[in-house]
Formats: sequence, C-alpha cells, structure tokens
Amino acid sequence: MRSINHRTAERVEMENGWFAAAGCKRWMEGAKQAGGEEYGLHVDDAGMKWGNGVGAAAHEPPRGQEDKNMGWQDKVRFLLTALKIFYILDPTLAPLPEPKENDTPQVVAARKKREEDELICRGHILNALSDRLYDLYTNTNSAREIWEALENKYKAEEEGTKKFLISQYIDFKFFDEKPLLPQIHELQVIVNKLKVLKIELPEAFQVGAIVAKLPSSWKGYRKRILHKSEDYSLEEIQKHLRIEEESRSRDKMVEESNGGTNKANAISKANHPRGKNNNNKKNSGNYMSPKKNQEQFKGKKGPCFVCGKPGHYARECRFRKDQKGAVVNAIDEEIIATLSDVCVVQGKVQGWWYDTCATVHVTYDKSLFKTFEDAKGDQEVQMGNEGNPRIPMKKNEISPYELWKGRKPNIGYFKVWGCLAYCKKTDPNKTKLGPRAIKCAFVGYASNSKAYRLLDLESNVIIESREVEFFENLLSDSNSQVPTSVGESQEETPSKVVEQPIVPRKSQRARKEKVLGSDEIDSQRISFYLVEGNREDIIRKIPIVLQIEEDPKTYKEAMASRDVAFWKEAINDEMDSIMSNQTWELVDLPPGSKPIGCKWVFRRKYHTDGMIQTFKARLVAKGFKQREGIDYFDTYAPVARTTSIRILFALASIHNLFVHQMDVKTAFLNGDLNEEVYMEQPEGFVLLGNENKVCKLVKSLYGLKQAPKQWHEKFDHAILSDGFRHNNVDKCLYSKTCDDYMVIVCLYVDDMLILSDDMRGIIETKRFLSSTFKMKDLGEVDTILGIKVKRNSGGYALNQTHYIEKVVSKFSHLKIKDANTPFDSSIKLEKNDGRSVAQLEYASAIGSLMYAAQCTRADISFAVSKLSRFTSNPSVEHWKAIGRVLGYLKNTKELSLQYSKFPAIIEGYSDASWISSVGDNLSTTGWVFTLGGGAVSWGSKKQTCISHSTMEAEFIALAATGKEAEWLRDLMMDIPFTANNVSTVSIHCDSQATLARAYSGVYNGKSRHISIRHEYVRQLIQNGIISISFVRSSGNLADPFTKPLTRDLVRITSRGMGLKLLK
Repeated sequence: MRSINHRTAERVEMENGWFAAAGCKRWMEGAKQAGGEEYGLHVDDAGMKWGNGVGAAAHEPPRGQEDKNMGWQDKVRFLLTALKIFYILDPTLAPLPEPKENDTPQVVAARKKREEDELICRGHILNALSDRLYDLYTNTNSAREIWEALENKYKAEEEGTKKFLISQYIDFKFFDEKPLLPQIHELQVIVNKLKVLKIELPEAFQVGAIVAKLPSSWKGYRKRILHKSEDYSLEEIQKHLRIEEESRSRDKMVEESNGGTNKANAISKANHPRGKNNNNKKNSGNYMSPKKNQEQFKGKKGPCFVCGKPGHYARECRFRKDQKGAVVNAIDEEIIATLSDVCVVQGKVQGWWYDTCATVHVTYDKSLFKTFEDAKGDQEVQMGNEGNPRIPMKKNEISPYELWKGRKPNIGYFKVWGCLAYCKKTDPNKTKLGPRAIKCAFVGYASNSKAYRLLDLESNVIIESREVEFFENLLSDSNSQVPTSVGESQEETPSKVVEQPIVPRKSQRARKEKVLGSDEIDSQRISFYLVEGNREDIIRKIPIVLQIEEDPKTYKEAMASRDVAFWKEAINDEMDSIMSNQTWELVDLPPGSKPIGCKWVFRRKYHTDGMIQTFKARLVAKGFKQREGIDYFDTYAPVARTTSIRILFALASIHNLFVHQMDVKTAFLNGDLNEEVYMEQPEGFVLLGNENKVCKLVKSLYGLKQAPKQWHEKFDHAILSDGFRHNNVDKCLYSKTCDDYMVIVCLYVDDMLILSDDMRGIIETKRFLSSTFKMKDLGEVDTILGIKVKRNSGGYALNQTHYIEKVVSKFSHLKIKDANTPFDSSIKLEKNDGRSVAQLEYASAIGSLMYAAQCTRADISFAVSKLSRFTSNPSVEHWKAIGRVLGYLKNTKELSLQYSKFPAIIEGYSDASWISSVGDNLSTTGWVFTLGGGAVSWGSKKQTCISHSTMEAEFIALAATGKEAEWLRDLMMDIPFTANNVSTVSIHCDSQATLARAYSGVYNGKSRHISIRHEYVRQLIQNGIISISFVRSSGNLADPFTKPLTRDLVRITSRGMGLKLLK
C-alpha cells in the first residue's frame, strides 16, 4: 500500500458533474503514481481509505460498534475542514438560487465555486466509504443528504453503544500470557471511547480498576499498592507496573539459566542474627567484617564450586542449597538504582544505571570492582522500591561529635538562611533620631571568626558582624514591618528619618563591621522558599516550587527565559503595531531637552480556567519622568463603572439582546500627542549607526501620563462621527438608534462590549470599528475584566470562580478553612495599638477582596468594608477575620450573579446599623438595587457624621440610597431600550419612623446635617424619582450590608440578590 498526495491526484468529472465508480477507479490509478502523504490518503486493492483504518476498513461498521463510525466521521470532518469545504454540510446553508441572465460576474463565480465545492465534498465522502456503502449512496446527488443519512444510520443506537462499552470495561481482565502495558492500553482505549460518549471516569477510579484487574500472580504486588497511603496517577501506576513487569521477566530468565536456585537482583547483605541478645556477639553466623572479607578475597583464585564464579569459596556462596538462613533481604521485585540530586533544579542528573546482566549490583567490597570512581556532590543511591541502602550497624543514639568530644554540640548560633536580619550600626557619628540598624539578609558565617555574613539590601555589599538581631520567621524579601533598631525600644526609632552624612574615624574599633565588597550575586531577584514537612515531602515539593517561573522583569530576563520564543513573538507583534502606527520619528535630541526612558513589560494572560491564553509584551514609557506643564498638561480619562456593565447585562437578559466583545489592539498608540516628548530607543531595537538619536513621539505610548486621555478623545471623536451619542451619566456608554435596530457600546479602556437587538447592528458596528482602529473580534462575550460571563435560556450570569481560586491560593498560608458566613458576629474588631502584622500583605488582601466585592460578590461587602478600616495597622485578629472571608469565598466560589427577564424594573433596599463602629461611634449605611432578579448596585459604607438615634442613622442611609437611585434612573433614561419605560424607583426601608419623617413636610430637629438630607429626600419624592415603602427586616436585602448575619439569613439574602449556583 502506498501513500498519495491528494492535491496531486487526478480529478475526474463525468458528464453529469459527479464522481462515478469508473471515475474513482481512474482517480485511484492516477493517485498510485503520485507521492506524499499530506492528508494520510492510502490506496490498496480493497479500495480507497485514509487514516488508520478510516472509512470503515472496506467494511460497514458492525452494529454495536458505532464508536468506529464516530472516529470515521471525525477524520472525514477534519479533511473537509482542511479543504475548506465543510460548510457544504451545514444544515443552515441556503440552497443555490436559480441562475439569471443579469447575474454579475461575482455571482457567477460564487455559484461556480459553490458547485465545485459540493462536487469535491460529495466525492470525498463517497471515496471514504466501503464498496457496499458506495453502491448504496452513489445515486444520492447531495453531499449533505449522504452525510445526514450516515449520521442517522450509525448514531441511532448510541445508548446501546454506551451499555456495550461499560460492560466491556467491567469484564476486561489482564492475563499473564500477554504483556501488561498493551493490555492497559486496550483498557484506556475503552475509556477514551466512553469519553467520546460523554461518560467521564475519574482518574482514581481508573487506577483502582487497573490494580483490581491484575492477574492472580500479582496478588502480593496488588496488596502492597493498595496498602500505600499515597495516590498514584495513571502515568505513575503504568511506570510502576512496567518496572515490576521487567523485573519479573528478568527474574524468570535468571531462574531458567541457573536452574531456579537463585533469586534475581537480590542485594547481598550480612546474614547476621537479629535480636536484643546479639550486641556482644562478634562475627556470629555468616557475618564477617569488610576488612576480613577483603583479606580472604585477595588470596582466592579460581571459580567457586557451586556457582562457577570467581572471587569466593564454595562455603561462602550464597547459592548453596544447604545454606542456613537463606538470603536475609532477598526480594522478588526488581531493584533499580537511580542517582538523584536532592533539591537541585539545574545540572545534569544521571537517571539510571545500565544493566550489565550481573546478579548483584551493590557490594561493600571495593576490591571486586575492576574500575571504581568515587561519586561527587550531594548524591545518594535511590532504589526502585523508593528506599535507600543502609549500612547495618548498632545504634548508639549519639552523634560522632559527641562521641569524640564527650559533650553535645551547640547549635544555638544556627540561623535560617535568607532570613531578615538587622545589623547594629557602630559608627560614632550616628544621630539621636537616625537609624540604629542596617536591613540585611543572612547569607552565612565568617570563615575566620564567629561573626555572621550579611547582605546589605540597600548597598548590595557583604558585611561581617556579631551584633545582629535575627527575624527567622521572616524572609529578606518579606514586606512585613519589623523594628528598625536593634537592642533599643521601638518608640525611639521614627518611621521616617533623614540620615546624616557619616564621616568614618581614622581609628578602628574591634567590633566595627567589615565591608568586603560586592560578591558575585545574580542580578536577578533572589527568591527564598520555606517548605514544611518531613524529608520525603520536601523532596517532592521543592523541585515543583523552584520550577515556577514568574513573568520576566527585564528584556534580558525574557531573552534568557525558557519561553524566549513566545516572548520574541510578542515583542515583534508590539513593534509591528508601533511602527505601522507611526508612533515616533528618529531625530537628534534638541539642545536643552531631556529624553525619558522606556522599558519592556511582560505578562502572561490567562483564561478563566487558569490556562495560558497568550504572551503579551508592552513597550512602556517612563512617564514618571515627565514634567507637568512641559511634557503634559491634562491627564483625566473616564472609564465605565462596573455598575453600568451589570445594568447592561441585566437589560440584555430582559430584552434578549446579543452581547459581543471586541478588544482594541495597542489602544493607547492611537492617541495623538500635542506636546513634544522625546524618548530613548527601546532595548533590543537600537538602530545601528543611529545610536545617539532619540524617538520623537508623534502618538501616545503606554506609560505616558496623558496617554489614557488622548486615547479616549480619539475614540470619542471617531464613534460620535458614526452617529452614536453620549450617555449623559456615564461618558463611556454610547448608543445609536437606527430604523430596524438599536446598538449600545460600552468602553472600558481597551475592552469593549457591543449590545444590540439585531445582529445587523453588531456586524455594522464591528465593521466600522475595525476600519477605524486595529481591533480583535472576540465574538460573543465570554470574559470581561476577569469576570466570566455565561448565557443560558434565562439570561446572563456573572461569576469570578477562577479569580477567587487565585486569591485563596495566594493567601493559602493562612490555613483557610471553609466558612458559612463571611463575618463572625461574635467578634468585635478594634483598632490595633500594638505592632503591625504584615501591613503590606494585609493591604493586598483587602484589595483582592474588594475587587470581588465590587464586581459580583455583594455578600462580602460588609466584611470587606469593615476590615478595610484597619489597613494602616492590622493585628492577628484582623488577619483571622480575613481568613474567614477567604474561607467563605472558597466555600461559595461557584455562586454566580444571575439575571433573568423579570422583574424589569429597578427596586432598592436601604438599611442602617446604629453605632456599629467601635471607638468613633459612627453608624453603617447599606443599600442594594436589583434589576432582572439580580443586584446591579450595592454599597456598605461607614457614615461620616454621628447620628443621635436609629431614625437619624436610617435617614442618612435613605439619603445615600436616594442619591444612588437618582443616578441609576438618569442612566436608564439615556439608554435606548429603556428610555420610555423608566418608572419611579421604589426603595424599601424597615424603619417606620424614617418613612414618616420622609413624607413629612416639616422638619423640626436641630441637626443641620439631618435637615439637609431631609430636604433632599423630600425633593426626590416630589419629583417622582423615588418612592419609599416599608419592608420587614427579614425581607430587607440591604440587611447584610450593615451587620453580620447568621448562616440561614446569609443564604436567603444572597438568593434575593441573584447569587445562585449556575444550573
């Protein structure tokens, strides 16, 4: 059988334009003379097929094995897709219209191409069939009809196929007569077929099934595997089984060659008796010392009378049939020695020892070796059973140092390598308020003294000193706050000081630290890792930790990275965009001008499931060197509010709108600069012969202070010229009304949402934007600002499952436990007057939680708002509360903010908690607005003024809620889909006194801040913007924004806000 190239095959057409049997035969005869295998086509005497048996192998797929037809269908689909003719089989493809005399040449060409594609598609399908099926469908003129007929014929009994495959998987057994790995592969083929039928078998289930199906001769091995606590993956269990099988076959060969008297691969060890009473017995049994053994072997010549091998006497042969005690540690499994570099990431690792067919691979007698080479480095022999060879000796429970010196060693001066340390300043000219210590990293011990070697983190030099205070629980790159003095009280050292110039004295004191100069330290950032656990856990964990590669910080790091090919491609794409956009001109630097620098910024962009989506490289100008009034003037640029984005998804659910997404490539490069800005040439792209020239920026670049403003002005001008108009409330919302459709565009920097009630509106908008800017069409919306968007029959749902997983993983060192509520009502958090605990990390945790609370997780708003008040000086109790919020998110990460068609009006809820803040006697305001069954706006804030009663606190909250309601109503009135249907916003409040005061026309109180709010709420009611109604506290959805609730109330209010599990 020979391969042919499909493109070079002769194409035969009959008079009616279709392939016929004779034509196919001629086609195959011509194909046999052609070479190549571009599409895997094969020709033999039985007929034409492609792939490994595709096309039913010249036979119709038998009943009960329809999965073969599925493989056939997938491969034919791949071929037709590669030829770009699979669209012929699309059931929605409209039929060809009748030809007309006045058809344009374009219409005639399109008709001809369509007919040719149908001809080729039908021919390929027929050629892939067996002879019997070919005769059955050769008279069918339409390729789509043939395809649908085959689908109906072989997919009708899919349920029967499932039952057959499940039964085949259960009844599958392994046999000793066949090799084990091919049998495992057969079992995996069944699993893959089940996966095609959407039946997933867990990996642990497959591993257990493989172990359970082992033959009876593997009974001992099966028990050993089942009693191990560690879990095996499919690859690991197959590796173990392969090693075990090879060991068994080698044992069998050795037994056959030696008459079955010896045990293959047994380790030669001393055959000395065991027990407590053997301590004083020397050379008992067959035990002999290495020295004595060597002396005997030196004088022995000739072969052994038992095994025929030289080097020992017959009485010492371990293959004697009358040997007492047999072989102590002989084992039946294969022992394979490996050389493992413990905790070493770089360097060559010798994987395996070559098998020399020797019976014994390990011995303690060097004289037996013909060539011997000592092993160097931190290496140890690891056996195939994951153990290490140990030298048998009596335990004395003392170290060699103690045995030699007569006392236990002192290890009190040992410190954690890489930990944070502060070296005391000994300079006599230090000031009263100046720093008394130098921040360092502990890197070792001095060789000629008892001093410590420290790395000065500021000057990057090595210091030797004995007056050091260590913080072993913190690493040198930790952001935690620690005292800046050694041996002094914390109050005497201010947080910000100006260090005076230090003049060293001529005489030197004995304890003055030595500056030895800069050692050879890698310019890359040093990262330290602490791994807890026993030795085996550390060996497994450390290589994994060290192989995690962060995004490169510099251009040189990217070029030295293992992903250098991807980074180069990203850099070239960025430079192509810059040069095609004519962003700068190379000029000589004018006198008196100073160029700003630039740098490359590298990022890996990820999908919501954590997989790498793309590698991004961005050339960023060092805008922090710009001078106001010279290099830039105004910098303000608006962005869309997340509230506006949620409202758009709620409206899309209500009105069944199409929502698509586009991304602006290199958005900031589109802005035009009005100022003269000069920049250095980017690293890696300095033109030869023009090294002294600089880039005069014509258009804006990422990093410039005015770049966002210039980009927004450019986009604003372009989209308004196409007939769009601004939203009066949110300047990043644009709308356009045509005769047949309406379109909304929402811009968030360079991410764009396009909504319309007709696909024509989206297509026209995309066409316009693509002709104006370099755009990337992302199709139907999937992810926006890290928020996963899913559409179902009921509407749209938003969730941040992957973001929450990343945050929980980031702070996993807090030992997070699942929680049912985000905040513990029994804990009263107070201001910390003591030492701060990891303040920068606490601020990072608050920022991460705040983003989730602002986007989709309204149920944690109160907890995040409460905890953010202690960011300046957190304590251990505050960290525990952070851990509880993370535990709640971990437990409820699958919750989605869901919108539906009803109700189609905005409803609001207002609530307040009187004097909820300990220390400043301030109350808490909470509100939430729902649209389409899901929350679109919410807030939890501490009030800025003191209220004298619960009614005043509720009224302050009602005024804040009314202000948000007014903004939402104005936004909705300027959106085409709801402009004529915006009604009064109904706000529900659980305070009767507040309602009475709101509808009262007279306020006789003495508090001015309340009177102003009373007048504001009265005007909102009179103007028909809001209406207020009473609701019980149990039905007030704003309740979780003001106080911690119980588990049941948290669940009820969350469902009321639309936070539900996605069906």
